[in-house]
Amino acid sequence: MRFLKYVALVGVVVVAAAVAAVTTGGVQLPEEIPLVGSAEASATQVAAVAEGVDEVVAFDAPDGGSEIETFAARTEYGTPVAFGVVADRGNRLEVRLPGRPNGRIGFVDEGLVAVTPVAVSIDVDLAGHKLTVSQDGDTVLDADIAIGSDEYPTPRGEFYVTDELRSEDPAYGDWAFGISAWSDVLTEFNGGSGQIGIHGTDDTSSIGQDVSHGCVRVTNDVAIALAELVEVGTPVTIH
Repeated sequence: MRFLKYVALVGVVVVAAAVAAVTTGGVQLPEEIPLVGSAEASATQVAAVAEGVDEVVAFDAPDGGSEIETFAARTEYGTPVAFGVVADRGNRLEVRLPGRPNGRIGFVDEGLVAVTPVAVSIDVDLAGHKLTVSQDGDTVLDADIAIGSDEYPTPRGEFYVTDELRSEDPAYGDWAFGISAWSDVLTEFNGGSGQIGIHGTDDTSSIGQDVSHGCVRVTNDVAIALAELVEVGTPVTIH
């Protein structure tokens, strides 16, 4: 699936007060981040391909091991490829990998990536048709959502944002956010590979319904609010 004819995504709706709270300021992040797993670690971490690196190989072990996949430095939308950090394993980082099958874990050489903190997280409650954004442990946005149909269900699991894109297609609203999940049913959609995401929509009547091809839909006001908070690496839990 594709954004703007590229990625198939996930969508959402919000209350006006929450939108106002989101749009009043940006996310303040610490200048330094402690090691993953340390008692001082308080924020999620993302490992993006370091400047000057052309590709990153993901392995199936913290030392040696076999190659899982080689990732180019940028996604098909031009975003630096990033991985959600699980733990520091010495010379390698244990990370969440984008792509099929969903939920893959791999190990990447720490010298090839730059690790930064992410203070914001997204929780998607499929049964409740609800999306919640938290920042430093506090809820800053609460929204109703549209999700995948029974035929094309929204995947469940632990994911993260891979791309943040300004949209000019009404089907995807004003903003679209690709995540590291792919459809478990569709291997192709609208010219893309079936990637899942969160995006706005002009069809507000779909909010609260199970109608998408796996995406989570939000109103455009919510999509704009998300753009103020979300960044590449933002964790997305779907349950």
